[in-house]
Amino acid sequence: MAKKQMNWTNNAAILKVEHLDIEESQEFDLTEIFEEADNFNEVQLNVIVYGIKQKLADSCARSKDMTLTGAERVEQIAEVWERLKTGDWNQKGVERNTSAKKIKEAQANASPEELAVMKKLGLI
Repeated sequence: MAKKQMNWTNNAAILKVEHLDIEESQEFDLTEIFEEADNFNEVQLNVIVYGIKQKLADSCARSKDMTLTGAERVEQIAEVWERLKTGDWNQKGVERNTSAKKIKEAQANASPEELAVMKKLGLI
């Protein structure tokens, strides 16, 4: 099981994430997106907190070979929060850095011997 890297809490309309591996935290005021968040009932607030937390945490998800450092997680979450505040749910015009993309780039720069190894490993 993977080591827990983040701990999420909320106090009313303030969502907080603690990055356990770097002892840093970030706070997000939900009223920056939902002006009436201070007036939400418990169910409304929990639904919003759940969705925002899921979106921010998912933005840090990577495959095992592409994990983010604590500092990179902080930066990624901050970028997504700023985008959400402008009303953009998804980042526009950016290609994801996937394992398939890395393999394709490696293949383009590989020697014949390296290509043979990649083929033997079933990567190409």
